Amino acid sequence: MGLVTALEHSLEEKSALICGDAGGSAHLFLANNLSFVLNRTADADVASLLGDEWVARRQSKLEQHVASYVEVCWVPVVASLETAAGSNGKPAILSKNGKPTKALTKFNAAFKKAHDNQVCLEVPDPALRATLRKRVSETVVPAYIAFMQKHPRLQKSVIYSVDHLAELLSELFEGEAAGGRRSYSRGWQEILQFIGVIFSSSGK
Repeated sequence: MGLVTALEHSLEEKSALICGDAGGSAHLFLANNLSFVLNRTADADVASLLGDEWVARRQSKLEQHVASYVEVCWVPVVASLETAAGSNGKPAILSKNGKPTKALTKFNAAFKKAHDNQVCLEVPDPALRATLRKRVSETVVPAYIAFMQKHPRLQKSVIYSVDHLAELLSELFEGEAAGGRRSYSRGWQEILQFIGVIFSSSGK
């Protein structure tokens, strides 16, 4: 147990070294590695030795990193559309100084920058990759739809249709398939495999 805890602390330190002040990349790095830890312990029957509480805490941390990643990388994109609370308590999309064209231009630039920065990052776990894509889509697409419904005259000059936006988000986190870079550490996978062997041996 102490060995796994020490490894987790090392992962957090390594994420700071690798990702620096990148924020969202650090959360993605840690989410990837937590996902690997949970999957590896499950495959090796280590989870039963660590206990349900240990697993639940790591799953909670994983959820926190997913939420923080979306908050850091994608909420600012939506904020460019000036989201505010409507009179009925539901989100209402406003444009700064009553200029929807300016707000849309700002969104287009922010979305392109975020997409270009994130599309080449790799999330190896299909389940985590699907979760991340779903969370990002749920954050961006409804806000964009609401904005365009409020300003239908902009339909003729849009860069991204709703379908195109959703398609681009579905391409996120393919990594090498998109000619990109990894956001997890192979070295830690080798260590975790070694830990799995230790636990397996101790259980015999």
